[in-house]
Amino acid sequence: MVSAHPLRAAPAAARLALVLLSALTFAGGALAHPFHASYAELSWSAAGDQLQVALRVIPEDLETALSREAGGPVLLDPASPPVALMEAYLDRHFEISADGAEPAPVAFLGLEIAYDETWLYFTLPVSRAAAPLMLSNTLLFDVAEAQSNRVRSLWAPEAPVLVFTAREPSQPLPVHR
Repeated sequence: MVSAHPLRAAPAAARLALVLLSALTFAGGALAHPFHASYAELSWSAAGDQLQVALRVIPEDLETALSREAGGPVLLDPASPPVALMEAYLDRHFEISADGAEPAPVAFLGLEIAYDETWLYFTLPVSRAAAPLMLSNTLLFDVAEAQSNRVRSLWAPEAPVLVFTAREPSQPLPVHR
């Protein structure tokens, strides 16, 4: 059996390591995930006076956004989530309003954290009867230029999923179906 001499294999291995190290150095943000999207499911409370939101985000993107807001590192911890920081961020980036009125404030309910996704649960006090409603969803636009946010209205399963981008950050929310 013929095997490569360790001294002859080393230069090839060293070259490969150098190429990989160079690629990592110059890639910078290329190691970050290439797909930036959130997904929200909306439903109405039984009384129709609150919009209930389940929002899925990529945990590292949310941590980046919250860290920028806080001016220092923020880690998501289900035992002690940064509630005030998340509510303030959601208040600015997930807004619903009726006829130009002030956007409804977020009431954070909780979160579930996993390696590849985090679910945030919150409500917005807005009446279904206040239609027409406008939804602005600029979540994580401050983290990734290619961020897109999808929103599904569970009361209207046949309605198209709304897609929010930097070019179209606000859209009318279909209330009845």
